[in-house]
Amino acid sequence: MQTVRNLGMKFVNKVTNIGGSLQTPIAILPAAGILLALGTIFTSQSFLNMMPFADNNVVQQIFNVCLQCGSIIFGNLPVIFAVGVAIGLSKNDGVAALSAIVGYLIMNVTIGGILNVTPKTVGYANILGIDTLQTGVLGGIFIGVLASSLYNKFHDVKLPQALQFFAGKRSVPILTAFCAFFLGIVMCFAWPPVQMGINNLSRTISGMNSGLAGFMFGFVERLTIPFGMNHVWWPTFWLQAGEYVTHAGKVVNGDQLIFFAQLADGVKSTGGTFMNGLFILKMFSMPAIALAMYKNALPENKAKVKGILLSGAITSVVCGITEPLEFCFIFAAPALFGVYAVVTGLGFTAINLIGAHMGLSFSGGLLDYLFFNVFTNKGNWWLAIPVGVVWAVINYYLFYFAIKKFNFKTPGRRKEAEASADTVITLDDTALFTRVIAALGGADNITNVNACFSRLRVDVKDTTLVDKDAFAGLQANGVSILGKNVQVIYGQKASAIRDGVLAVLSGQQITGKSISETASSLNVSTDPEKLFEIASPADGEVMEIAKVPDEVFACKSMGDGFAVNPTTGIIKSPINGKVLSIFPTKHAICLLDDYKNEVLIHMGIDTVNLNGVGIDVKVKVDERVTVGQEIAKIDLQVLKDHELPPITTIVFTNLDTNRYNVQVNTEGEVTAGAKDLIKIVSK
Repeated sequence: MQTVRNLGMKFVNKVTNIGGSLQTPIAILPAAGILLALGTIFTSQSFLNMMPFADNNVVQQIFNVCLQCGSIIFGNLPVIFAVGVAIGLSKNDGVAALSAIVGYLIMNVTIGGILNVTPKTVGYANILGIDTLQTGVLGGIFIGVLASSLYNKFHDVKLPQALQFFAGKRSVPILTAFCAFFLGIVMCFAWPPVQMGINNLSRTISGMNSGLAGFMFGFVERLTIPFGMNHVWWPTFWLQAGEYVTHAGKVVNGDQLIFFAQLADGVKSTGGTFMNGLFILKMFSMPAIALAMYKNALPENKAKVKGILLSGAITSVVCGITEPLEFCFIFAAPALFGVYAVVTGLGFTAINLIGAHMGLSFSGGLLDYLFFNVFTNKGNWWLAIPVGVVWAVINYYLFYFAIKKFNFKTPGRRKEAEASADTVITLDDTALFTRVIAALGGADNITNVNACFSRLRVDVKDTTLVDKDAFAGLQANGVSILGKNVQVIYGQKASAIRDGVLAVLSGQQITGKSISETASSLNVSTDPEKLFEIASPADGEVMEIAKVPDEVFACKSMGDGFAVNPTTGIIKSPINGKVLSIFPTKHAICLLDDYKNEVLIHMGIDTVNLNGVGIDVKVKVDERVTVGQEIAKIDLQVLKDHELPPITTIVFTNLDTNRYNVQVNTEGEVTAGAKDLIKIVSK
């Protein structure tokens, strides 16, 4: 029995990781959808009747191309999913992506060749010029899992000297090619029954009352949120269920794909059964729930939770991301979350029964609502407004009275909230990633690291070694454990946290102590007034930190400071002091000045992804540095090639931001070594 349970949990963990890996290919859908929407809007006859100036060959040619560009993405989703899943399950390695493309091509050629597929064959599809069976997005996912599994197992394989050229990562595409051939043979026999089952499911769902079908989908989709399994639930409905034949005679499956195919054909939408209710949830219900939690916060805590709840509501309405608000009550009030899932399912029922047919590219927020419904769709988009208002009222009073009646500890309901807020540690990247690894039970306890839009997903060997309480001080909003899979809620920072954790786990050890450890070991106070003496680390334009195009820096979550957009790649020390630590990927150096002020120099935006390429660090940990001494050199061309801004940010990580602000005195261009750049102002 225990063996069966362990196998079941391993399966769940694997499926959960696949769900997380789907986020990469899904991320392209908004762009494709917008192109498709623009093409549809500006080429529609109703638009041309209103705006006759657009009825000319140049404008129509441009927007016809937009229409084709959007359609080509939706028409090739299987190969995009194959590549995306391979990347997501192989620590973002490009070799796995290449292997997935090779595997996908070979699998389809094998299927077409063995079954002698022709346009008259049931389930026929022409994919990238190959006559084969339509395995859809699932076929792409199968190949992505295959390619990533082979990569993870063989990317460091050793071979005899005569075959050394094919060792390591070069072996992965070769192995994938052979394995995809055998997978294609298996699919020849396995896929037709699977396709028949999917078709039967589609017909069953299509024949089912739309209200019941919508409830089933919405209820289960919300219940799977705490475990991160929602990304496994919806693809079957959005990408496989249902059927529509386009004007060109192509068979399209999947509620979402049918919606966009009908949009491109300019016909009235019949889809949306599994999408309509998301607009009710994200644009109306979530803001009402945030308001109910705010109203129930203790008077002394309302000011503190207002920003969290307001930003969560805005994120839900505009972007369609609900997790920041949901994780405010999922664990604090699990029974209430169950009722919330039921009410959400009923929202799908209501909007479906009154005849709405709305679609979305990605999230179900305001942008999707406007672009793909208000501006383009003929599916009664306006019905979302009255239904949404009713559901907002229902959710508001449901949450308001439940929180008050049962004293659920939603944000602001704890008297010790002030103390717990003070325990959140403001860390530099290096220390944060290191402490996250420690909270997960250490590097030896971690077997796989991934992330989706809002959570860090980590497979561990032993969950008893995971310190869930430690994450409260590591900028996390919550922790969920499902089998051997640990999911830490980090909101939109999840991908950055994953990259940092992977960098630390890559075999390179962080030399020297982390910033916070060093500061505590010194046991001395800082002297922020001495930060007046800081110098520019490079030639370039001085910037306020709030203008840095990186949310983590701009919102000062790591500390206050300033930035320089360098015109040369020479980075010099802005202080007299010593080197505390150097990030493994070389993109960040932490210094300690003679007055115990910690100065983090972060070179470029998202340069952690370069893994040290194009960055040459000239100093070592514990080395003494002086103002104007060259400490690093960045290759600006490498950053340009990777489309990464070279902006170098200087953060004072142990400056008390509750007492001090950093003001930039100088505007425009400065030279390296220039002083009087900033002013430390008491609040």
